[in-house]
Amino acid sequence: MPGVLVYRVDAELFFANAPTVRHDLLERLDERDEQVRLVVFDMRSSPTIDLTAADMFADLHERLAHRGIDLRLAEADGAVRDVLALSASAHPLCETPVNEGVATTIESWQRSQEQ
Repeated sequence: MPGVLVYRVDAELFFANAPTVRHDLLERLDERDEQVRLVVFDMRSSPTIDLTAADMFADLHERLAHRGIDLRLAEADGAVRDVLALSASAHPLCETPVNEGVATTIESWQRSQEQ
């Protein structure tokens, strides 16, 4: 889909790989020929995160927002949302719907853009 990048890591997200994941995602965005307006981080293969990964998501959310790009999580279970909420009471991704699929996440974003 034009303007959308779906990104997935086939591993748990924790302190040891969070910086590498952030760097890789930003690098992939920089390599794209087209302008990306939405990044969907598919959490299907990463059912748990630690506080470092939660901080990484907050940092990515802020960096991408400065570039006019929305960041959404898909396939995030309750454990992921719990850690996001623990990391900061105003974490930008705390309201991520539980287990919402990639296609539904994209559709929700599209509806929000039409309003």
